[in-house]
Amino acid sequence: MVDNKSIWAYNNGIVNNKEQEMNELLINDKPYYGMFTDNGNAVIDGVVFCAKKMNWSWNLVNDMLTQISTVDGFGEATDTAVREYVYEAIFSEGE
Repeated sequence: MVDNKSIWAYNNGIVNNKEQEMNELLINDKPYYGMFTDNGNAVIDGVVFCAKKMNWSWNLVNDMLTQISTVDGFGEATDTAVREYVYEAIFSEGE
């Protein structure tokens, strides 16, 4: 039997941690998308900027993240956390 309270606590912890990370990002004024380095976050920020300006579809953005992940030192570009940050930055603003 699954303990629903444990699942709720786990999920709530993830949401609270993500909110805390986002608040810290606003304070630090650096783009953050879950990449391991500032350079990685800057590259992903460029993708987000272009995607917004040119109205890229999610499929195109995801393809770009896949291409970036093949570059040495940027393998985490296709990690779930990175993709969630990118999707939220492009498609969730103004909601």
